[in-house]
Amino acid sequence: MSTSINNVYIDEFNQYLRHLASQEYARLRKCVTEVSSGGESYSFDRVAGKEASQKTQRAQATPVTDYDFSRRTAFAKTFDVGELIEHEDQIQAKVSISGGLVKEMGMSMARAQDDEIIRAFGSDAIDGDGGTVAFPTEQKIDESGNTITFDMITGVQEIFLNNDIQGEVTKYFVISPAQVRKLLQMTEQTSSDFVSREALLKLSQGLIVPNWMGFTWICSTRLLEAAGNRACYAFTDRAIGLAMNRDITTFMQQDPSRSYAYSLYSQATYGATRVEDEHIVELTVADAAA
Repeated sequence: MSTSINNVYIDEFNQYLRHLASQEYARLRKCVTEVSSGGESYSFDRVAGKEASQKTQRAQATPVTDYDFSRRTAFAKTFDVGELIEHEDQIQAKVSISGGLVKEMGMSMARAQDDEIIRAFGSDAIDGDGGTVAFPTEQKIDESGNTITFDMITGVQEIFLNNDIQGEVTKYFVISPAQVRKLLQMTEQTSSDFVSREALLKLSQGLIVPNWMGFTWICSTRLLEAAGNRACYAFTDRAIGLAMNRDITTFMQQDPSRSYAYSLYSQATYGATRVEDEHIVELTVADAAA
């Protein structure tokens, strides 16, 4: 009996690369105000509300209300990712490397878009004079060390209502998996005593009842974490401005300076900024479900 038969055993391979579990598309881009931009910066102009006064006499002088104008500026940044594939790599790999990598690069670029939006939520914004504008403390609920509760969510809605952002305005709430787990343990979210049976039937599609507590819920693993706490954000589409200079663009061509290896490259240029502070509420909670 031959003892070397294993030398000619056949190894079988899948024809395509498998992508390990990761976020495949931008979950937050559709939830913000996006504009096209051709410059290194884009300014979102703003005007504050003023109260009307009563007219007290005929032929009264036309009032000059003196509105307050301001702006927030988004600065363009370029994000990119790339890889080099030698000819022998493709021949010996037995799978379609280039096709699989192009898809993964697009997914990487989409995740970078969410990262830029998340950065804009809580970081300093830049005004029209180049000064920094910190995220207002009155728009924050700091429950560090405590897991998310029903009362915290109602507190977020109270801040919106105090800002005259009513229930008819579409609101989003981005949370991490730990907060999703906690919400799945809440009777207020899973019992027909609180939500309709029709809504509960849709629970399995997104884990959270659609429009529960007035929010479209988004689960993200990319929210910032510090000391065991996670900063979550409730917001409207007016909260963040995304200035898009160039959307995701991918190139694949041979590089004569690298033995004519195939160079894969993807890039996009854009910048995000916080435009209306009143349309964002930051809720910091323990990143745990128990």
